[in-house]
Amino acid sequence: MADVNLGVYRDVYNKMLQFIGILDCEGRMLDANENSLKFINCALEDVIGEYFWLTPWWAHSPDLQKNLKDAIEVAKNGTISRFEAYHMDETGKRLYVDFSITPVFNNIGTIEYLIPEGRDVSSIKLVSAALERSEKRYRDLFDKSPDASMIIRNGKIIECNDITIKTLLLGSKSELYEMHPSQISPQFQPDGKSSLEKANEMMATAFINGNHRFEWVHQRSDKTTFYVEVILTALEVDENRALYAVWRDISAFKKVEKDLKASEAKYKALSEDLEKIIAERTRALEGSMKALIATQNDLLESKKMASLGELVAGISHEINTPIGVSITGITFITRIIDELVTGYQTKSLTKARFDLLLEDLKSASDGVHRNLFNASNLIQSFKDVAVDRTNDQIRSFSLQKYTDEVISSLRNELKKHNCAVQVSIDPQLSIRTFPGALAHILTNLIVNSIIHGLSATTEPKITIEAAEDKGGIRIVYKDNGCGIDAFTAERIFDPFYTTKRGEGSSGLGMSIVYNLVVQKMHGLIKVIPHPDEGFHIEIRIKNITE
Repeated sequence: MADVNLGVYRDVYNKMLQFIGILDCEGRMLDANENSLKFINCALEDVIGEYFWLTPWWAHSPDLQKNLKDAIEVAKNGTISRFEAYHMDETGKRLYVDFSITPVFNNIGTIEYLIPEGRDVSSIKLVSAALERSEKRYRDLFDKSPDASMIIRNGKIIECNDITIKTLLLGSKSELYEMHPSQISPQFQPDGKSSLEKANEMMATAFINGNHRFEWVHQRSDKTTFYVEVILTALEVDENRALYAVWRDISAFKKVEKDLKASEAKYKALSEDLEKIIAERTRALEGSMKALIATQNDLLESKKMASLGELVAGISHEINTPIGVSITGITFITRIIDELVTGYQTKSLTKARFDLLLEDLKSASDGVHRNLFNASNLIQSFKDVAVDRTNDQIRSFSLQKYTDEVISSLRNELKKHNCAVQVSIDPQLSIRTFPGALAHILTNLIVNSIIHGLSATTEPKITIEAAEDKGGIRIVYKDNGCGIDAFTAERIFDPFYTTKRGEGSSGLGMSIVYNLVVQKMHGLIKVIPHPDEGFHIEIRIKNITE
């Protein structure tokens, strides 16, 4: 029976997952289980009688050999010794081990032998290291956030980042710990509620909804106040409910908002005056139209058709002038008013921009009374281009004149970007093709230059040249912007390709240009890449004889 029991013990000993063995009191190997021997790919006889620290288990590290010798000395004196080690298996893989040396006493209290035992803690070590890295990342996010951040538990601040202390003009984090948020706020908030009462309401709402966003007034240590936008997020800290608070200083924005409100009365008064002026002009135009209709009826009745043409031409000129000013002025004024309203509603309008828009409004209202003849000429240019856009029929036209009309239709956009356009085309050069398609091509090229190529150019300039070319014309378009490289040139006509993704560009402008030139007008188009030397494109269009 004793032999059977000994065999069972030996089997258990060898099947144990731990590395376990037996040493004499001097640290020499007497035995080792199968798992230990398998780890170093050795037989038992290879290590029997060897000092434990000289065996293959420890050959990879002189420091660990020393630690082991010290541990054996401690165990020889009757105390269990324990330390963390690492071992290398036969493939070179590192294994972390919780190692111990345990003395075994006989019946008379003398140490008979030592038990070395290693427990694999690699998984625990890896998880622990990963947890430490994760905690460090989140700690860095918290500490290095550009916004003030803090953790509130039971209504008290228990942690914060450095920017919070800097913003509140405090000396250290300890000054803020255990404070209620109302203690770094004025006694009352702008709505008249006490900061203590309202802070408790905001925190309660965050716990109920999971998060809460609102505006707040805080107070620095020097008693100055400032506006912040606060976001409270409910979370658990050490199994207790807590709030993660983040706030951003919006004092500058609130000042602009206050200035805008103060100027609102002035803006409304100006708008009302402009509406009166427009109404008066409209009534005058209606009177002129009625007079024209009456005159036409009289002429028809007296059959003076020859005089009618001359009279209508003269009256049309007189009427066209105030109509042109009214439409242009009203359109510009409406755009400014829309920008004012949009900026006010979205809180994006600065005081400087507001003052500039007021100045533009004054200039626009003055423009209603002057420069009428120039406005009439501009309307005529718009008319020709607009008709072609809506009813694009093949016709012959002067290329120089039509190009000038397209540029006139873009005058405001060009003026806004201080962009000059130089047209070098023989006034006698004409083409028979689709004028609306050509207007679309030129418009897209000019807008493309303004958005992509000339935004960083000090004195932006566009040149458009044209000459006869084998039964058609050759147009050379250039700007003095940043230009494009060969990579971009290969993809510029691809649908949805753009270098301004996320900034409002769809990537369709140059694709449309390509389709109009090649498919509709049966022409050729080529981009010539010149990085840092401006955008350069050549277009060849045939005369359509059908």
